[in-house]
Amino acid sequence: MSKKFETFESWVTYCRNEESSSFIDNAAWDHALFLFKNLLSVAAEKGEDVRLVSGHLNSDFFNQILEELEQCVKAGVLIDVIVLDRSLSDPANIFEKKLGAYEKGSILYCPKAISSSLPHMLLVGDRRFRLETDHEQTKALASFNNKEMVKTLSILYVQGKNLISGIPNNNQSQVA
Repeated sequence: MSKKFETFESWVTYCRNEESSSFIDNAAWDHALFLFKNLLSVAAEKGEDVRLVSGHLNSDFFNQILEELEQCVKAGVLIDVIVLDRSLSDPANIFEKKLGAYEKGSILYCPKAISSSLPHMLLVGDRRFRLETDHEQTKALASFNNKEMVKTLSILYVQGKNLISGIPNNNQSQVA
């Protein structure tokens, strides 16, 4: 974090508002939540597509970003999600249900055989991202303006999606 900012939140807000190309390191659950909220809000404001890879759609986390999901829905933003472990689905997950019912939303459930091959990431448009570098410690790198990184991550995302889509009985776009 830049030394001129006292809090993580003020650093993220600055990077968002200035569309800074700075990298934002984060290693806390609440930091991840703050970044998700900001990235999804930008997606809604700018009408940018959202692509997400997550181990599972943890209701404790994802149910806290329902307002931002609603903003994206109202803006007509495409939201494309890959879930790596469907066995952890939670019936209390409102986010998953709302996304599954959204006409421009899709959820692709990954078979366990290939679930570890994709990094957890959130991509917004062609320049904003959050990439987990260590899932167990919630470590991640994010930016509000890095086209090269998003281009590289988009290639991984598309390759993973194509691989999963080509596997029979992968339960595409079904919500538990």
